[in-house]
Amino acid sequence: MIYAPALLNELEKGTDKTIYCFGAGKALDSFLDEFQAYKLESRIKGIADNNPNVVVQSIKEINGCCIPILSLDQLLYGIKDNDCILITTMMFEEIIEQLGKIRQLDQIRFGISYIMKMEYRDNNQIKHAIPTVLAAYKELRIPKTIHYCWFGEKEIPDQQKKWMESWKKYCPDYEIVEWNESNYDVHKNKYISQAYEMKKWAFVSDYARIDIINECGGVYLDTDVELIKNIDLLLMNDAFCGFEQPRYVAFGLGFGSITHHPILEEMKGYYDDSSFVLEDGSLNQKTCPVIQTEIMRKHGLECNGEFQIVNGMAVYPPCFLCGMSPFSFRVEKNPFYTYAIHHYEGSWVENRQWKAMVRKHMERWGWSENFVYTDL
Repeated sequence: MIYAPALLNELEKGTDKTIYCFGAGKALDSFLDEFQAYKLESRIKGIADNNPNVVVQSIKEINGCCIPILSLDQLLYGIKDNDCILITTMMFEEIIEQLGKIRQLDQIRFGISYIMKMEYRDNNQIKHAIPTVLAAYKELRIPKTIHYCWFGEKEIPDQQKKWMESWKKYCPDYEIVEWNESNYDVHKNKYISQAYEMKKWAFVSDYARIDIINECGGVYLDTDVELIKNIDLLLMNDAFCGFEQPRYVAFGLGFGSITHHPILEEMKGYYDDSSFVLEDGSLNQKTCPVIQTEIMRKHGLECNGEFQIVNGMAVYPPCFLCGMSPFSFRVEKNPFYTYAIHHYEGSWVENRQWKAMVRKHMERWGWSENFVYTDL
C-alpha cells in the first residue's frame, strides 16, 4: 500500500474516489462526526473489519446511508486500483502491517483517520484571525506579578524549573510569587479542602489560582508554561485569558486580571458552592476549562477561537497562549504571535503515557509543514 498524506486535502476538496474504510468501531464514528461537513459516508463503498462478530451485522447505517460491512476477502474482491482505504481504527499500525503483506493492495493509497484528525485540528488552531489591537488600554492595568501554585510539598521537577526560568528571562521586572501550604489556606471552602485531603493538587490549584488573582491581581502561570516573549502588552487589559482550542478557554495556559473582576468573582463563587467529594463518594473531576468556558459563555463568550472581549476580559486565539497543540503536542514552526508554550505535563492525568504515544505516532505518520516537535 502507498501512504497518501494528501488524502485529507482531497477529502476537503471533495474527491470522487471510492473510499473503503477498515475498522467499523468508535474510531470510524468519531472520524465521520468530525468531518460530517464533507458527507464522506456517501462516498464509502464498504467498511471492512477483522472482527467476525462485527462483519456478521452486514450493514452500518450512518446519517441515513446504509454501508455494507465487509470481511477482508470481500474487501479484496471489490476494491479497484483507483480506490483508497481509510484506516479507521486506533490499531492502525497493526492494520497497515496486515494489509501491507497483500500483493493485491500494493498500489492502493491509504490514509489514517487518527492522523488526519490531528492534522485537521492542528491546522485549525492557527487559522484564526489575528486582532489588529491586542489591548484595551495604552497603559498597564494588571500588576506585574506572576503567581504560581505548588501544593503537595514535593520538589518542583527540574524540567518545570527550566520552563519557569523563562519567566525571569522575558519578564525580569516582574515579581514572582509561589503559593503553597505555608502561605495559602487550603481549607478555604469545602471543594479545595476535600481536593487537598485527596491529594488532587491540580484541583486544589484550580480554585486557588482564581482566588489569588481575584484578591491580589496579576498574572497566573502553571509551572509547565514557558514564556517565549515579554507579556507587558497583555497587561494593558482589565483581564485576559486564551483559548486552548476553539471550544474551550483554559486559564492554566496563563491568565491575568485586576482585582475582583466580575468573571473571576463568579468562578470563585462556583467553587465556593461546590464539593469535590460528591454525595455518592465519587469525585467531582469536572475539568477547569469546561467550568471556565461555561461561566464565560454566560458573559457572552463565543466558542469559536477568535479574539474577543468578554465583559472586559480579552480572550486570545489558541496560538497566543497555548503555543503547543493540545492534540498532537507539536509547536508551530513560526510562532510569531505566541507568548507562551503550555507543555501539557498533565499532572492530573492517570495515563501519562498518552503524550508519548501521540508523539510517536505523529512523528512517524504526520506530515504538517506548519508544526514541529521540539525539546524546548
